[in-house]
Parts: sequence; C-alpha cells; structure tokens
Amino acid sequence: KQQFITMQKAWDEHDMDAIRETVTPEMFSQLSDERDSIGAVNHTEVVTLNADILGYTYEPSRVVVSVRMTGLIKEQAGAQPADFDEVWHVQRSTSDPSANWYVSGIQQNA
Repeated sequence: KQQFITMQKAWDEHDMDAIRETVTPEMFSQLSDERDSIGAVNHTEVVTLNADILGYTYEPSRVVVSVRMTGLIKEQAGAQPADFDEVWHVQRSTSDPSANWYVSGIQQNA
C-alpha cells in the first residue's frame, strides 16, 4: 500500500527519480513516456486503498507477486471520489532476502 501511495505522489509531482527507484527499468521506460505526454503536475488524494494478493510466480532468479489494488481516489480538488481497480506486478530478487520490491507491471481493470 505504501508503494502505491509513494508512486502516486511521485507521479503527480512528475518526480521521475523517485519513480525510477521503485520500478524495473522496463517499467520506468513505459511510465516515463506516458508521464511526458501528460505534462502538468497533478494532485491525487487516495481516499481508500485495498490490496489483495492474487498470486505469485517463483522463478530461479526472482519472485513476482500480483496484487490487486482497489479503492477510491480524487484526482482534482473538490471532485467526488472515483473507483479504481488495478493489478500491480511486483518483483524482487530471490538471491537476497532483503532485496527491494520493484513494480514490473500495472494493469488497469475496466
């Protein structure tokens, strides 16, 4: 949950250095291109946030966990909260038990 809030704040502030620290290089490339096309700084308020583990894949060099993020967010001051539903894929190295988790994919659900 904290990673979601941290990433949302960095996204709103166009803080690509903070985003780079929490995502894989491939994901950073995608997010950087998308963020550049949006331009303006935004403010998002996370009203409620739920995180449910959907499953995981254990590979020799990494573990990947799929987490469904749902809740309510406000994307403009004074706006009514809107539902969101996303699946985040996060991964970390299996060779280091204290390795950081990195976002490797985000799927927006309809």
